[in-house]
Amino acid sequence: MKLREELILNMTSLEINDNKEEVIERLKKHSPAAYVAEFSVPTLSFHAARDRVVPGSQARLLHRLLKKTDTEHELVTVKRAAHVYHNLSDEEIDPLVEKTIEFMTSHLK
Repeated sequence: MKLREELILNMTSLEINDNKEEVIERLKKHSPAAYVAEFSVPTLSFHAARDRVVPGSQARLLHRLLKKTDTEHELVTVKRAAHVYHNLSDEEIDPLVEKTIEFMTSHLK
């Protein structure tokens, strides 16, 4: 079983190949894209280029939806990262933390 299929099974208790429509419906609540219309806070998102769980198309979808609502946002693709960034060194993580702090600090009111 592929990693993504295993995660879907764990999150929904359903096999995607047997219950695709219901799986999609259950997983919608976990997608940030589903909530874009409900908030308009500045958004910084990171996407791991080697992510085998969340496809890059989902990060780009969120980016497009935020743009449509004129929500200030930034999408950063982390080139060497896997889904949970466990494969990155501290030297690679530090700039991401700095970017996060800068983004948050610039939006404090």
